[in-house]
Amino acid sequence: MKKTFFVSTVVVSLLLSSSSFAGLKENVVTLAKPEDNTKVFGITQDYPNFRNVAFAVKKDNKMYVQMNEKISPEYANIAAGTPVIAPETGVMAYIANVEGGVQVFVDNKPVGSKFSAADGFIFSPDGKQYGFRGLTGAKQALVFNGQQTPAYEEIRPDYVFSPDSKRFAYIIVKAKDQFVISVDGKESKPYIAIKEPVFSPDSKHLAYSVFTEKGWILVKDGVEGKPYENIATAKFSPDSSKLVYVAQQNKKLLVVDGIKENPAYRTVSVPTFSPDSRSMMYPAQKGDKWVVVTDGVEGPEFDMLGPSFYSPDSRKRVYVGITNKKSRVVENGNKGEAYVSVGLPVYSPDSRILAYQAFDGKKWKMVMNAKEGSEYLDVKQIEFSPDGSKYAYIALGEDKKTVMVTEKGEGKKYDDIGRPFFSKDSKHIAYSAFKGKDCIITVNGEEGSEKFEGFIKKVPLVFDGPNKLHGLALRTPGPVFCRLEVEITE
Repeated sequence: MKKTFFVSTVVVSLLLSSSSFAGLKENVVTLAKPEDNTKVFGITQDYPNFRNVAFAVKKDNKMYVQMNEKISPEYANIAAGTPVIAPETGVMAYIANVEGGVQVFVDNKPVGSKFSAADGFIFSPDGKQYGFRGLTGAKQALVFNGQQTPAYEEIRPDYVFSPDSKRFAYIIVKAKDQFVISVDGKESKPYIAIKEPVFSPDSKHLAYSVFTEKGWILVKDGVEGKPYENIATAKFSPDSSKLVYVAQQNKKLLVVDGIKENPAYRTVSVPTFSPDSRSMMYPAQKGDKWVVVTDGVEGPEFDMLGPSFYSPDSRKRVYVGITNKKSRVVENGNKGEAYVSVGLPVYSPDSRILAYQAFDGKKWKMVMNAKEGSEYLDVKQIEFSPDGSKYAYIALGEDKKTVMVTEKGEGKKYDDIGRPFFSKDSKHIAYSAFKGKDCIITVNGEEGSEKFEGFIKKVPLVFDGPNKLHGLALRTPGPVFCRLEVEITE
């Protein structure tokens, strides 16, 4: 047993245990065990690796932050929404009430001034930069990578990094009706209002909406467009070559594609681009009915519409249409079978299969390329392997037991089953499963021997290589946070 001390006098143990069972070699790493008689808040993990945990702990009238075996000093309070772990780098940040104000800590070091309040902490996508707002008196300052701006009337909360992490934009309110946007350290001219800055996927372009005496105008790379009554969030195509936004004109809404105005409707939603950026569709309300407009062409009318999607190869488009309380999946304008309810349509990565859950009023089934599967009390959304050759979904049987259904058929019955995850080479499938109160891992149908209270919700099982994976789990009493490492030996 290895004991580690960090700032606090509390001892946290890092324990290792291992076992081999049925083609699986398991190794359990105990990451963290909060003290007894404490409460844990704000559990978070490092993205995209999901190998570590961090959380805030309340102990009597004090709070501290813990990341694995490392424990911070105690504070009067830890701000909601923190701690935060940076993507890629795994650096942790949190906001704490200290003597004389509120202090932000990054990698357990204080950054910026002490403020009367602080919020909005964000890391850049590469995890190497950060920003947050601090309140001094009645004014706000922005702290960017440790450098603090002057105090202003307000720093708007929608500051943003570019996808490549090399650019940063934030909106400053200098006075009433005097907004400027700072981009890469350079301020724009003042406007009455500014909102919703967004970078293009390639990070080369920035768009935002400004309010002038003429109305709302979209600005792209400093160039102003046409004024409208209002403007909704701008959206770039995946290849960054196109920019669209929803504008209000004469109390109707229309999609503006660059400078091209599409027909106006009672209302429209933000468009969806195809992966190759060549096609665009969006829902539009036409009177009391709804249609999906694809490249300027209206589809069939419905009472309501669900989300719209393109296939990965961009050749197909799909959405859910509802009429007379019956739901249909519509693919490339062709209506599917009517059901009482349908789930979210999903394409396989190779675009060969379109699948969705369907409810006929009595039972649920999975529909794949218009072919209905077996009936169950419930079915969950399907997951495909990266190469599209395999699939898996969770189904609830008449006996109230759950099974994992794959292209090979039904698996073993359990009391509950977690979301399935495939390896990158599509050869392996892993998921958690409950046998009574014990939670285990199952890989390719083989059960592990290590037992847990459960795996942390919304945290994936991650394949580290062709034959290795890990997940974050909980054990009791505690809770004890663990990392289960699995090697597939067969």
